[in-house]
Amino acid sequence: MNSDHCAKEKKNAYEMEELKKWEVNQHLEEEAILEKSLQKIYGLQMDAQRKMIQAMGGQQKWEALPEATKAEKCAKIVENVVQELGKGAFELLDPHEKHLL
Repeated sequence: MNSDHCAKEKKNAYEMEELKKWEVNQHLEEEAILEKSLQKIYGLQMDAQRKMIQAMGGQQKWEALPEATKAEKCAKIVENVVQELGKGAFELLDPHEKHLL
């Protein structure tokens, strides 16, 4: 019986690489947030929420959603804003810094 005895090691290496990417992004996101004022972060969140409400069909449809659904969507908005800040921070790094990460 032949099997890929390295399959587990390959899977572990892939998962470790993904975890490393996630950790780098988390760090950059946190640093980007700390550099922004609360007003700037609030503005980004409100812009994202406005766009989401428009995409859903307007304020009336938003108001008709259950509170739990609204809370989930608001949490996703915050997560997306933070991710965008982190991506922006990564793009500002020079190629050498990107390579080190």
